[in-house]
Amino acid sequence: MAAQTALSFPEKAKEFIEYSNHGLNFLADKMWDNENGGLFWSVDAAGKATGERNNEKHAYGISFALYAASVNYKATKNPKALELAEKTAAWLDEHAHDTRFGGFYEALTVKGDPILKASTTPNAPHTDHIGTQYGMKSMTATSTCWNR
Repeated sequence: MAAQTALSFPEKAKEFIEYSNHGLNFLADKMWDNENGGLFWSVDAAGKATGERNNEKHAYGISFALYAASVNYKATKNPKALELAEKTAAWLDEHAHDTRFGGFYEALTVKGDPILKASTTPNAPHTDHIGTQYGMKSMTATSTCWNR
């Protein structure tokens, strides 16, 4: 992570802050879904969602964007980083957090509803992009999002 490198190696901070700000801007301006909230799993260089798997969203990827924005803010005090971190955390909490049993569902529809079972369409995948069975939670997303 570029912002963490900037914090750890002050002599390289200027260079790595530029990298971190570039990534932050792409996350905020291209990957954030302005219609439904949350971050897309996959977009093209222009920021258009690729449509892969009906634009599923994944807590795993979104949690790393949250981490990136948080560390960028720690290194730069950039209000855009704080805004992205806060709205990403709120979106994850509202859509992916399992309030009954705890943890965070991995796969979400483009609108943010947890995908609890695989499609019955022939040849449809039974796991999400990172190999987690639909409807399940992994420790990765739960521990990366935050510990409840």
